Amino acid sequence: MVRALRSITPGQSIHDDTLVSANGTFKPGNSQSQYFSIWYKDLPPRPRTRTIVWIANRDTPVDNSTEIMFKVTDAGNPVIVDASGTIIWSSNASTTAQNPVMLLQDTGNLVVEYGVNGSIVWQSFDYPGDTLLPGMVLNGDRVTGEHNSLTSWINTGDPGRGDFSYHFDARGYPQLVITKGTRLMYRLGSWNGFLFSGTPWESLYDCFGFSFQLTEEEVSFKYEALDDSLVSRYMIDPTGTVQPFLWSSEAETWQLFQAGSWDQCDNYAFCGANSECSVRSSPI
Repeated sequence: MVRALRSITPGQSIHDDTLVSANGTFKPGNSQSQYFSIWYKDLPPRPRTRTIVWIANRDTPVDNSTEIMFKVTDAGNPVIVDASGTIIWSSNASTTAQNPVMLLQDTGNLVVEYGVNGSIVWQSFDYPGDTLLPGMVLNGDRVTGEHNSLTSWINTGDPGRGDFSYHFDARGYPQLVITKGTRLMYRLGSWNGFLFSGTPWESLYDCFGFSFQLTEEEVSFKYEALDDSLVSRYMIDPTGTVQPFLWSSEAETWQLFQAGSWDQCDNYAFCGANSECSVRSSPI
């Protein structure tokens, strides 16, 4: 029997149970592939697969024969353990919490709160997978160069970290870039107060509000839907393409809002330094 829980506390775990957000938008649980993942609860799976937006143990898959549980420790650290209590995956949260409560927000953000005042001590939004959801922040430290990022899956059947990353290059005037390993593949240009100058998705700005913050120490970016009824997500696919999707209730499927596949001249340094690029010819 599968139960739907609103939250879990130390001593509870998710095994055959599921954790559902207050409005029933998102639902995490142990998938058949032995990953703890978060997906949309009420969207019909197409084709027979859930739309996964976050996976805890994406780099530490568990054999199907192993019994695993997802729980929160007394200190407020989300972990995946096997039947013997051996930790398979841990969030390695550095902050401890008294009387911690773990719950899933309607935004798709899995959080651990202080049981006393409800302040957040850990959240999955700080550790993106391949998907950017409304309210999730991409940021970069302009002092250390550290940043979070969207990272592609290895392939459509393997959620492990792939080759491509979508993140801030915080050096100089910050830009969002796509890299393959350490190689720069594409940059979206600088923020001009309205959009990133190199974005191919100008029409998105009719549906979404974008926020860009820049200080001497940090840069950050997020988006929100202007209409709460819109269900949307950005994702970087295994080929390194970043694409925005909107859910169509009428068609019961995800629709690509506007293709994010750029022509050859959008690739960084495609024709070499100090050169011109034409989409009608190949580099010499």
